Amino acid sequence: MNREIIVLCAESEISKLKTLFILAGASAVYPRDLNEAFELLERTEPSAFFISQKSEPSAEICLRELKRHSPSLPVCVLLEKRDDETERFYLRMGAFSCIKPPWTPEEAAEVFKLSRQPLLKNFVFKEKKKSRAPMILLLSLLFILLSFASYKYGAGASARKFAQKEKNFSIKLPGSNPSGIFFSENKVNVYDWLLQTVFSYSMKDKLPGPAVKTGGEIYTYVSDFITQAVFLSDEGYLHRRAKDGQLTLLEKNGPFRDFSQFCFDGVYVWTLDEKNRILSKRMNNSSLEKLKDFELSKSPVLFACDKKNLYYLYQGIYEAAGLNDPEKIIYSLKYEVSGKPAAFAAGENSLWLVHGEKSEYFLSRFDLPENAQ
Repeated sequence: MNREIIVLCAESEISKLKTLFILAGASAVYPRDLNEAFELLERTEPSAFFISQKSEPSAEICLRELKRHSPSLPVCVLLEKRDDETERFYLRMGAFSCIKPPWTPEEAAEVFKLSRQPLLKNFVFKEKKKSRAPMILLLSLLFILLSFASYKYGAGASARKFAQKEKNFSIKLPGSNPSGIFFSENKVNVYDWLLQTVFSYSMKDKLPGPAVKTGGEIYTYVSDFITQAVFLSDEGYLHRRAKDGQLTLLEKNGPFRDFSQFCFDGVYVWTLDEKNRILSKRMNNSSLEKLKDFELSKSPVLFACDKKNLYYLYQGIYEAAGLNDPEKIIYSLKYEVSGKPAAFAAGENSLWLVHGEKSEYFLSRFDLPENAQ
């Protein structure tokens, strides 16, 4: 059994974890940061990846980026406290499992056992049976024909037409760790947190503009505030930056610990606490004074807003709700893109989405339905 693993943790934890994984019978590698971990994943195929909650960047960011880079990699989070809600939060984000303290070699060994079940190509039949290949082939062809007919003529037809008609802007991005979108002077800008760089593109002809380095901070989320671009640091601080050639830092507020995503409707700031599915309406001031909380029935992958609506994005579908009643869905539409959503923003009569996986990400635009503009 493959028991090679990668462990991302705080430097102070390495000695303790070395003992733990040796007793569990694992051969562990301890990268210095997430970037080095990605380099290791390009050269190796570990049985599992362990993240400590004390790692830098945070376990939440690491898990999100690892699932983008290697969707099939089993990722286990080493929790600081015995907290069932935190465990459920990481599992919803895609963690394979979580280990609560005190961490034991037996629990680690169980992760190895479950994380690498035999693949289909390794199955061995005990006795030779009559081949079912012709029947399987016939059923497969029938399924494909039925699926195509349903897709072309059934309920999927309208969603397909929407996607084909409305995705009128798509471009491959140079970075592979996008975490936000904002707009400036007929340009759309995408921030890459690992490169700490903003890449800009003309909305008219897709031509790239000059890249701008932010430097010194890892920003986990970026949103457009009309006259400013607002960045959320890994430590929870909001950095308000001017939309000039240097993205000049104007103001620093926080820290804020009760949300991970946010958007601006032109008057109010909306924040999302993914863990507790709480959407909050706030004043646009330095303290982000909270006005009202709304409990969502499910937590979107990403969300955005404009002067009329809130948009909740899920894999393959997005829903719209009015600003006056964020819990009431006005309409929902399917969309088709490659990979998984990574960044989302609402522009003028359009939605912008960064999507992809591993090292290939794209920026796409979808025009809103005419009756929703």
